[in-house]
Amino acid sequence: MATPDPDAIWRLLNEARFEEPGEAKVAALERAVEAADAVGDPELVNYALNGLVDAYEFSRDSTRLLVPFARLLRAFDTRPEHFDAYLTRSLYWTFKWIVDSMIEQPDVPLESIEHWLQEMRRRYAEAGYSMHAPAAYEMQLAFHTGDYDRVARAIEALGEAEEDDMSDCTACQYTTLATIVFYAEEDSADAAMEMLEPVLAGEHSCAHEPHYGLALSLLPLVELGRPAEARANHLRGYQ
Repeated sequence: MATPDPDAIWRLLNEARFEEPGEAKVAALERAVEAADAVGDPELVNYALNGLVDAYEFSRDSTRLLVPFARLLRAFDTRPEHFDAYLTRSLYWTFKWIVDSMIEQPDVPLESIEHWLQEMRRRYAEAGYSMHAPAAYEMQLAFHTGDYDRVARAIEALGEAEEDDMSDCTACQYTTLATIVFYAEEDSADAAMEMLEPVLAGEHSCAHEPHYGLALSLLPLVELGRPAEARANHLRGYQ
């Protein structure tokens, strides 16, 4: 069997960047990883794995990114010379996706999530990043497990840490805080909607927003007696 053409793989990776998220993109990048492995170029393999991680994050099952990420992390620890600035930044950014994906899966042991959160803290500190992002994901984990004392401590740490290149975007931060306020405090529908307003109005957006914010807004709107707006946001979330 002939060795795949490296130039063709690079072209595939570039084209995949502009594809809509979904299983077709996932399949294309899975093929790219297989082909890159056959070529044996470490940088090409790393770029293919990085593309697959991104495709998995925005797919129906984001937990699939754990396997290619583990390969990337192992490669980074053993052969960092094959990671340019773009790949290095992407690797550190993906720690947030890892922790978030694990939190969402009930079959993942809490000890495993705590391990990856601690690994995130350690590596961010070694790389010179702020503890802003680790504090944000500790806050999410604490909220998920119902440890509201830990939530309060994480929010305090979040406020003390400086935002940097690894911090979530403004839209994601608004939605995360609105989620915690709504579900952790009584009679907080108004406060949650106030936090969500800049996201729902389109002032801040990203690859995850506003559709996460739209989904979150449904229950507060119903509680506030605004079912028509809740229905409109539900339908808008499909767009």
